[in-house]
Amino acid sequence: MSEALQDETDNGFTERQREVLDVVLGLMVEEGDGFSVARIARAASCSKETLYKWFGDRDGILTATVQWQASRVRAGEYDRQRLDAA
Repeated sequence: MSEALQDETDNGFTERQREVLDVVLGLMVEEGDGFSVARIARAASCSKETLYKWFGDRDGILTATVQWQASRVRAGEYDRQRLDAA
């Protein structure tokens, strides 16, 4: 993967932050959005303080998770003329 694409895909998060955000996504899938920052910290094996430092608050963690996942979605290449004709 090119460095520019890697930076775009990473959305400015470190590898460890991306790992944590993947854990948060798993919690969201399994438990909905009713979990606490303490639950995230336990599941991700990091401290609450680290989570607050990185993301600000619980809403910041959830927002970062959505941004991280959205940055991984790529649209395919499509023939615009064929789409317009449809």
